[in-house]
Amino acid sequence: MTISFREWLKQFKNQDAPFGDLWSDATSTKRGRFQDKISDSWQGDTIESLIEFMVKNEASYQSYGVLNEANEAYHNYLGLEPIKSSKLEELENQFKAKYYAERLQYYTRLSILYRNPT
Repeated sequence: MTISFREWLKQFKNQDAPFGDLWSDATSTKRGRFQDKISDSWQGDTIESLIEFMVKNEASYQSYGVLNEANEAYHNYLGLEPIKSSKLEELENQFKAKYYAERLQYYTRLSILYRNPT
């Protein structure tokens, strides 16, 4: 039976170690800068969904390094080849492009509303 990345990462919950910090940062119920509600914590089960969450919450460069290490450790645990770091970076860049396009669209709408109050 294969466990999801989320289930595997959860074993590090409450550990004062990089993977424990990654779990804590991803599942924290504290509100971050752009989080509107508590449900904005990581809800997915995959590495890809965690990358999307990290992009949305502007994770640090060091966090992505820990994610790469977790990717290797998780896949080694499963006896599989890890996702190549270049593929993870490609996903990160795709999510960043999408995220920043959405933010630009949001701020453009705001500026139009403020310029043209009804």
